[in-house]
Amino acid sequence: MLTKEDLKELSQLLDTKLKAELDPLKKDIREVKATLEEHGKILNEHSKILQEHSEILHEHSKILQEHSEILHEHSKILQEHSEILHEHSKILQEHSEILHEHSKMLQEHSQGIREIRLELENEIRPAIQMLVENYVPAAQRYEKDSRRLDQVISDVEVLKKVVSGHSSQIRQLAQA
Repeated sequence: MLTKEDLKELSQLLDTKLKAELDPLKKDIREVKATLEEHGKILNEHSKILQEHSEILHEHSKILQEHSEILHEHSKILQEHSEILHEHSKILQEHSEILHEHSKMLQEHSQGIREIRLELENEIRPAIQMLVENYVPAAQRYEKDSRRLDQVISDVEVLKKVVSGHSSQIRQLAQA
């Protein structure tokens, strides 16, 4: 049987042996713990960065949604403008047709004006020239006679007054 001292020595031997084997394990555990702490810090930093990126991604998602809504509204407006442009195109086509008709009418009127000018030049002007050639001498005669006519009118006025005065005198004499 083992004595107390044997047990004590055996216990010390076991302690020494166990300590020799446990020390490298402790060291390894400390290293693993230190590595885990470093990895924990890195994981925390990465988690913060991931949280920031998540928030940025959320903001970008909101902006993208807003832009999508704006794009949708612009699409509606573009569709409306396209319809208006189509209507204006129809109106422009109608105006173009009216303008073409007016152009034809203008050509017809221009032809009519040319014909009127020719008639004025060839028929009316010579007739007016003939009238002027006959009218001017007649007008000059009437002008001379007009002065004499004024004198005759003046003389007639005087005669009327004299006759009126004499008629009044004859009536007075006839009554007396």
